[in-house]
Amino acid sequence: MSLRSKLAPGVPDWLALGASGPQDLLAGDGLETAAVAQEISRGVDSSLFRLPLPGTPHEKLSPSRPRGAGTGFVYLRRYPGVRLRRALHARLTAPFSDSAASRDWNLICYLRSAGIVTPEPLAWVAKGGGFFAQESALVTRALTGTRPVLEWLAAEEDPARRRLGVTALGLALARLFTACVELPRLSLDHLHLSTARSQSRPDSAASDCGAEQLLGLQSDASDAPFAASLTWRRLPDVVLMNVGEGRIVKGTRERYVRRTLERLAGEAGDRPPRERLRVAVLARASVSR
Repeated sequence: MSLRSKLAPGVPDWLALGASGPQDLLAGDGLETAAVAQEISRGVDSSLFRLPLPGTPHEKLSPSRPRGAGTGFVYLRRYPGVRLRRALHARLTAPFSDSAASRDWNLICYLRSAGIVTPEPLAWVAKGGGFFAQESALVTRALTGTRPVLEWLAAEEDPARRRLGVTALGLALARLFTACVELPRLSLDHLHLSTARSQSRPDSAASDCGAEQLLGLQSDASDAPFAASLTWRRLPDVVLMNVGEGRIVKGTRERYVRRTLERLAGEAGDRPPRERLRVAVLARASVSR
């Protein structure tokens, strides 16, 4: 069967990821550090694993040198087989893709070009030809310094910082809606706030993710004049951690925006009504213009 793959410009070769070649991403024990991989989740179509890059200190691994992709952890999402409905969704809706992994890659790159912060995509591989590759895998860099929105708010006692976090969330949702990307499974669990400067913001290096290199110095704080000149009051980054079953549409649909905000408000539970209202108002602002 045919094998197709892509490495991000910042990854020199497959050895940098601990692989001898792209096929190792598809195998259960293919990667050099697979022995210490942690399974995060397992679903009908995919499984998600967290494992260290070569050269990352680990008590169960022999010391080694980094191979060119830096150190730290990555997430490996494997799609061993995809249901027909999901295959049709990926093949026939934008961004048109012939594997589940390349679909995720294309969505992430589109979102990053629109100024939406995501984990950095490092590589994908797909096996099989024809209409759709049933077997594929995606590697993204695991982030540090972020927490899920609800955990961040629960731990933050400073009212001013809480307001900045809520403002950042509302502006990020507005940017997502303006980008005309629909994420039918979007959850507050998929949205993280940075506890420090996030590693996820696009940098100025060359990239296959469209125009994201132009966004390296931008921040959600640029949308908040009261915070723009106060570095200690910068809005935290909002990181979109999951793009599952997303698609690009021709225009923002009011019904989708309403249902999404209602679902997120429900997940927020007993959060202060004022905070939920502020998120909704900011998120809708750009949509109603």
